[in-house]
Order: sequence, then C-alpha cells, then structure tokens
Amino acid sequence: MPDIKPVIAGSFIRSRLLGMEGNVTVLARFTDYIYLAVAHTGDPVIVVITLNGGRVGPLSIVLPGHRTLPLNRSAQGCLQDGVIEIDTLRINLHQARIHESELKARMAPARVPSWLDGVLRDLAILPRRTAILPSASAPASPSPEARALTRLFHAGLVSGNTRDIATAAGRLAGLGRGLTPGGDDFLCGLMVAVWFSAPDPMQTCMPILTAVHGQTTSLSFAFLDAAAHGHVSDTWRDFLAPVSRDASRTEALKNVMAPGFSSGEDTLAGFIWGMQAMHMPPAALSPIPLDTLSAMGGTPD
Repeated sequence: MPDIKPVIAGSFIRSRLLGMEGNVTVLARFTDYIYLAVAHTGDPVIVVITLNGGRVGPLSIVLPGHRTLPLNRSAQGCLQDGVIEIDTLRINLHQARIHESELKARMAPARVPSWLDGVLRDLAILPRRTAILPSASAPASPSPEARALTRLFHAGLVSGNTRDIATAAGRLAGLGRGLTPGGDDFLCGLMVAVWFSAPDPMQTCMPILTAVHGQTTSLSFAFLDAAAHGHVSDTWRDFLAPVSRDASRTEALKNVMAPGFSSGEDTLAGFIWGMQAMHMPPAALSPIPLDTLSAMGGTPD
C-alpha cells in the first residue's frame, strides 16, 4: 500500500493526530468530502478528506492525484505512528505539507464599527438561502426566550462572566438539524469573532467548548473545538485577512456563505452577532435568531 504524497494537512488536525492511535471508520460520505472518525480513549477525532481544489479547513487532509474520492461507507482502518491506513489509502502525516489553519488576523476594537458597516453593505446585495443573516427588511418579532438569551450572552461577553457565557452557549448547543446543527454553526462564527477581535479569546471560548461537550454530534463538536482554538477554513482566512484595506468583500463573503444548505450562513450570522455584541451599543444588537436556528442545520460541505 503506497503512501499518498504530498498530502496537505490542516495544522490543527495534524497536531491532533500525531502521537495518537485508534481505529478509523467512515463517519459520512458526500460528493466532495469524506468524514473519517478516529476512535481513541477520548472523543473521536474527525478528519475531513478532500481533493485538491476543495475548501481546506482545520480538519482537512487533502489528497492530490485523485479525480474522485476513494473509500466506501463501510471502509475501516487504523491510525498508528502518524500513518492512517484505511482501505487502499495510506496517508503519512509526517510527510504532509502543512496548511496553516490558525487565524492570524486581528482587528483593533476602534476599527470594528466602520469595518462591520462595510461587511453589512457588501452582504446586503448578496442572495442568501435562509433568513438567518441581517437584512434590510424588518425581522420577525423575537420570542421572550430569544430576548433573554441575547441579554445573557451579551452580558457574559461584555463582563467576561464565564458562567453566563457557558449557560448561553449550552442553550444553543445542538440546536437545529443535521450533522452540524444551526446553533453550533452560530457558536462557531461567534468564536471566530472572539479570536478576531477580543484580547483574550481562550477566556471566552473555553467555557463555550465545555458547555457544548456531549450536547451535539461528534462532527459538529470537532468544528467547535477547532473554532475554540482559533482555527478556521481557508475561506474565513481569506475573508478576514485584508483588514488593512476597504476592498470589496463580496467574493469572500460568497465563499464563507457557501458551505452546506445553511451552515455557512449560520456561521456568518454568529460572527456578525458576536462582533456586534462585543463592540456595538446594546441598542444596536439584534436578538439571537433562536427560532431560525432551531429550523436550520446541515453539513459543512
């Protein structure tokens, strides 16, 4: 079984897998992605197998030289000594070229209002598949539960109260349908906002990660874990990288919004809400769209 090389591995997933041993199974298979689960003593570690040209994220291992994705739904294998062997694949992580998934861009709080206004202007002209993102039209009247959750989460973010943050995150964990429920996607986006503009991201993100543990799917938790540690997809890095200029962000926004039926838009909605909650006056803060999130969810394909 020859090695596939040069493999490209996200820096986050490579660091998780090296030094680990366990059985490998196919969690889910889609047209462009295969999700592998590596079982070990703790929670399963999720790997996203894709081809050159696909979106690359913190859980990604990219296989060059394949026109179609290998592996059927029943394939099984193992991870040992930094090598994944499953069916006809042998992926040597030690020889992988590393794709950096850590979010490096940061924004000073003073710049947030004008930058966010620009994002919302660019977003206003783009089509969307759901009602989750901010719109010029009047939103539906939020429920008392949504208002209460918004107040709690906002208070926690502003004060740094980890109990309030965890309680609010626990209410959103696993909310919605699919392998990555809408509430989880929203939390992922919020944690990206924290890493983009908060002084001590881990202080906010670790209570969120603790609160969602065991409350959602293993695939969704893997994406939440990556976001909590400041790792994002290449589309998010592209969107957030040019912070020093006011160029149009429409293409980058389209790419961020694209994954799944609603995952991309749910994540972007969480990012925008998080930026507003941390940096805008409370009166300008929209309620968390609890009802919409309950109906949404999908896969980050």
